[in-house]
Parts: sequence; C-alpha cells; structure tokens
Amino acid sequence: MKTIKKVFEEFLKDQQDRLSKKTYAEYVDAMFLFEQYLNDYGHQGLKLKEQEYFEQEFNKGREFNESFETDKINSFHIKGFFADFLIHKVLHGKQIVKSTFRVIRKYLKWAKGKGYLPNENYKELLETTEKLKDEILQTIKFWDLLQDYVYLNQPLKCLKIVNGYFWITKIEPGKLWLEDYIEGKKVGPVVVNKKITSECKLGWVVSLELCKTAKGWRILEVWNVYPL
Repeated sequence: MKTIKKVFEEFLKDQQDRLSKKTYAEYVDAMFLFEQYLNDYGHQGLKLKEQEYFEQEFNKGREFNESFETDKINSFHIKGFFADFLIHKVLHGKQIVKSTFRVIRKYLKWAKGKGYLPNENYKELLETTEKLKDEILQTIKFWDLLQDYVYLNQPLKCLKIVNGYFWITKIEPGKLWLEDYIEGKKVGPVVVNKKITSECKLGWVVSLELCKTAKGWRILEVWNVYPL
C-alpha cells in the first residue's frame, strides 16, 4: 500500500528538479499544511468502518496519512482545508493562499497521471478546488477592507461588547446585519462603509468583537472571515 504520506513525498521529489528553490519551497509549505490538516482532521471525512480502522492504526502510533491511500481524500477534506484550516493558519495571507491553490491543483493532476487518484475522484476534487478559489480570495479582500476600516474607526465609548462568530444575514450600503452563529441572537445594523458591503456576501461567517455605542453597533476587532 502506498500511503498518502509516501505519495506526497514522491510528488515533492518529482517537482524538485524542475522548480526554482523559491517555487519548490512554496510547494513544500503547501503540502506540509495539507498533510498537517489531513493528520488532524482527515478522519472526520471517513465512513464508520474506516473510522474503526483508523482508530486501530492510531493506537499503533500511525497518523491518518500513514494509514490510508490517496483515494480517501475527498471534497470534504478539500473544503475543510481551504475554507477553514488554511484561513486559521495563514491569517488570510493572499499570496500564500494563491500559491497553495496552485500547488494542490498541480498535485491533483500529478496524482491522476500517476494512477494514485481515480478519474472520478480527480474530477470531484478539482471541481471543489476551483469553486473555492475565487470565493476565498474574495473573503481575503473583504477581510483586508474590514481590518483597515476598524483600525481607522475605533469607537470611543462602548455601552456593550459582544464577540463570537456571526452569519451575515442582511446587507445594505454601509450596513451589515448579523446573527450569532451559535446562539442565534441578531445584531444590527453594524456600521461599516459602502466599499466593505459591496465586497461581502450573504451567508459568510465572520468572527468579530462588536461594540454597541450611543449611535449603534461598531466593530472593535475582526479575526476571520469564512466563505459559504
């Protein structure tokens, strides 16, 4: 059995001679992050019998990537890696995200060509990757705009402070309405600027610290933005 770990190592070895040192370093970083994600969360996308097998392997000291072949990587893992894990790890670094998308696309095509990835799996994973790319890059732009706005528009006095994860449920020029992701409590309108509201989408989740002032809700701090 050629495990995920061994296949990733083979992929990087195949790329090393044809790439510059700088580009190869980007490949190593991207695959390291993907491998780390799979070891930490890959088991969550398994079926029941596969879960039981993984528990046996884990108890023997083997991680996810040492226990399964590459056909166990599915769209659940691709979405979790790009839309959640990568956002936490690189804090919306646009260039890192773009290079990671490029490397993962290259890996998928390479794995298909080598016979490590069945054609059906390849199509599913590539389609998921392509769909996520533009959406995540847009959330990065939105996050950058929020960061700049919050830095320049700190409220002087707060009557109430709340923080957490919030759905964006309504958008008007310069105003956002939010709903607490866990408790369902609604907050709004939250005042921002028109550029910010033109760059966001209903259904995105933002992690924020909010301040209620005498003139309404303002943002104190923004941490992350997650796509649909």
